[in-house]
Amino acid sequence: SMVESRLEKGVIWVGANDGPVSVSRDNGKTWKRVTPQGLVGARIQTIEDSPHQKGRVYIAAYRTTREHDLKPYIYRTDNYGETWTLLTDGKNGIPIDHPTRVVREDPRQPGLLYVGTEFAAFVSFDAGKHFQTLQQNLPNTPVTDLKVFRNDLVVSTMGRSLWIMDDVTPLQQLAALAMGAGATAGAGHDGGDAARQAAGGRASLPAIALFQPREAMRFRNATASGGAGGTEYTAGGAHFDLYFQSAPAADTKLEVTDLRGQVLHAWAVVTARAGAPQGRGGFFRPSSNSAGIRPEAGMQRITWDLRFPGPWTPNTPDGGPGGPMVPPGRYTVKLTSGGQTITRTLDIKTDPRVAGDGVTDADIAEQVKFQLQVRDAIGDARKLQQRIEDAMQKAGVKAPGPAAPGDTPANTKYANPLQQVWAQVVTTPGIYTQGMLIDQLQNVQREVNQADQKIGKDSYDRYADLMKELAALEAQLKKITGS
Repeated sequence: SMVESRLEKGVIWVGANDGPVSVSRDNGKTWKRVTPQGLVGARIQTIEDSPHQKGRVYIAAYRTTREHDLKPYIYRTDNYGETWTLLTDGKNGIPIDHPTRVVREDPRQPGLLYVGTEFAAFVSFDAGKHFQTLQQNLPNTPVTDLKVFRNDLVVSTMGRSLWIMDDVTPLQQLAALAMGAGATAGAGHDGGDAARQAAGGRASLPAIALFQPREAMRFRNATASGGAGGTEYTAGGAHFDLYFQSAPAADTKLEVTDLRGQVLHAWAVVTARAGAPQGRGGFFRPSSNSAGIRPEAGMQRITWDLRFPGPWTPNTPDGGPGGPMVPPGRYTVKLTSGGQTITRTLDIKTDPRVAGDGVTDADIAEQVKFQLQVRDAIGDARKLQQRIEDAMQKAGVKAPGPAAPGDTPANTKYANPLQQVWAQVVTTPGIYTQGMLIDQLQNVQREVNQADQKIGKDSYDRYADLMKELAALEAQLKKITGS
């Protein structure tokens, strides 16, 4: 294993296959043997130079091929190898029979260590004083290397594929607490530090906590499953990490609001692990929103797909799935539970590929404004449909069948005028039938929702024509019913 310091050019570390550790501080002109005392005949599998402190280095070694030694060996030096500290004594979290293959320090948070052993993954929040499992759903397999990339933890295994732990932001904040960096993972809206540091360098959390979310990228992706044994793609959007010392109260809720205070999405406590709501239709992707807050103590993650509610339906009066994505900007996340309120900010960034195509944040904001107008128009058309059907039911009138070939609802004679209004709002079933008002508005929705873009004049013109048609049909219904 060989590495050059990220903080000091010319400081080079080498670990050999049979035990020796050496360092050069003059770009390889001279070398000094600095093997930890008592580490005889070990394979130096990984050398990790600290990205935060000069002279600090971690090594991971194993001696399984010598004397059948299964002990874990992770050492740290803070003085270029003059002295070393053994971080794995078999009593502080990593079992005594877990040979160690890799150790990495988080590039953003000092003292946050990720470790891979012959059987599992571990994490330390206090620079190696204590370790705990990071296994989650990872197979029991040798963890051969680890890398934090774009704040996700990438894990390589021996024969069990590559794995990614998405978003280690909460781990970094826990480590900041444990290392006494003054983080406020449990601070309330008044900014007070409710998360106190416990003895022994462990992070102490309050009764509830909402961790500061990392920024979210506003991008469009299709996250289809790779099938059995295939690649699993993470859902896009924003992730909110919560902690509850005990099961959350029934009135617990999590809300995302814009700068005006408008609630864009909210989650309540669910009584069962229901699946996320799934969208229908080809013009929007299935929702990746979490169903709700689980009534369980401990950590949990809520996912938001960055979308407004979709158009009104009789079953979803607050809006179903399929709404437009929110524009880039800053949003507020608020957790309320047991009389306590915690707020955090969420920054949503534009996909750099979209910006590279010349679409600005102002263009996207204007597009979203129009998308919401189209969404509301679809909801209004559906409400009109319901009012017509209510009037038809009151009058004992049935919905009409499809118009004859070549005819349109406007020039077709119906037994009741309510049927004619209904046939201009709803597409009647049949082969090659002409789409009516609701479907035509959904066509406009599909045109303006599929990509981040400057809206074309034809979409605005078509929308204006359909709004005139909607107003005329509402007036026609009012004339028939007298209300």
